[in-house]
Amino acid sequence: MSNLILILLSFSKKGHMKTEKQISKRTNETESKRGPRTVHIFDDVFRTMCEKMPKLLIPLINEAFGTSYTEEDKFEQLRNERHLEDKRIITDALVKICGHIYHIECQSTDSDHMILRMFEYDASIAIERWIETSDGFEVTFPRSCVVYLRGEKTAYRNKKLRVKFPDGKSHTYTVKVIELRKYSKDELFKKKLLMFLPYYILKYEDNLPFKRDKVRFQSLIKEYEDIIGCIENALPYDQDGYRRKLIELISRISKYITRNRKSLKKGLGDIMGGRVLKLETDKIIAESLAKGISQGISQGISQGIMQEKTDTFERVTRNYMKLDPSLSREEAEKKAKAILS
Repeated sequence: MSNLILILLSFSKKGHMKTEKQISKRTNETESKRGPRTVHIFDDVFRTMCEKMPKLLIPLINEAFGTSYTEEDKFEQLRNERHLEDKRIITDALVKICGHIYHIECQSTDSDHMILRMFEYDASIAIERWIETSDGFEVTFPRSCVVYLRGEKTAYRNKKLRVKFPDGKSHTYTVKVIELRKYSKDELFKKKLLMFLPYYILKYEDNLPFKRDKVRFQSLIKEYEDIIGCIENALPYDQDGYRRKLIELISRISKYITRNRKSLKKGLGDIMGGRVLKLETDKIIAESLAKGISQGISQGISQGIMQEKTDTFERVTRNYMKLDPSLSREEAEKKAKAILS
């Protein structure tokens, strides 16, 4: 087993150094074609979901590995940052469910050497979690998956890596592959793959409709109206604010992808911005009501609620102005009065 550890460390030190420049060059070439922040915004959104809405990973893991975990199963988020010599490795998602470790990476661009990068990540994860046995040591690789957001050079995605050992034995290393392009909107909701919804707009990325193309334009608007409605049905209770957070992330990606289609950007923004505003306002009202009733226990229910009324009005007004900077103070106050009346 010590030989295995030495081989893995040797690979991390030498093998990846050769391919890292190649991977970086290919990623930079693709990134420059799509915009300077393409890769980063997709990574940011995925990691935000992993951090703020971790339970959304469970259906994704079930889909990739054929498992049937539920939210009732023991779930633990693991540290996703580790250091290897002079560089830092940050994985997109690393979780432990019912004793099994899962490693998920989200890719918006293709890489000829993705299998090598995954091996390096998994080797570092395995070595970090070594255990001592009666005759030495043991390392266990995580169950790994790569989620591809775009449909590009798919031939690279199912490459395997054969690891040869000094005793002549070898093992074939593979990772699961999930491709967003293969899923329809209905399938995403049926399988509860809500983590993919922010990236759904990528299906239209290379053929976004102009406003003059009324049929396609309205069809896309209608599709996103349906998506927002389905989110509310999929997350009816929303104790952790998943609905609002998810819609905000959908809005963030759609704004980026439609940045050169002003009418479409506005149309989608109106749908999602309005919904986020209502969810945020509902939250403010609920919090204020609860606070007012709590105060009312010692001061009289009516008096306690009245004390919160002014504060609630101010918070809702500010919320309107924050989400729509074009609104004047007076216009925002009118909207706040209307929703609170």
